[in-house]
Amino acid sequence: MENMQYAEELVREFLIFRGFTTTLQAFEIELCTDIGKGFQVDKILNLIFSVYVPKFDAEN
Repeated sequence: MENMQYAEELVREFLIFRGFTTTLQAFEIELCTDIGKGFQVDKILNLIFSVYVPKFDAEN
């Protein structure tokens, strides 16, 4: 997650440096509404490997 924050900061700096203020505002709004941040990867993987994979029948 630290790498993602670093990359976001680099994008912000670039947009500010180039004077893309409207694009910067859109970028900030997009970051606030990012639905991917709400995913709980551990729970999703646990569900996949404990429930769905055992039920999968590769023979048929």
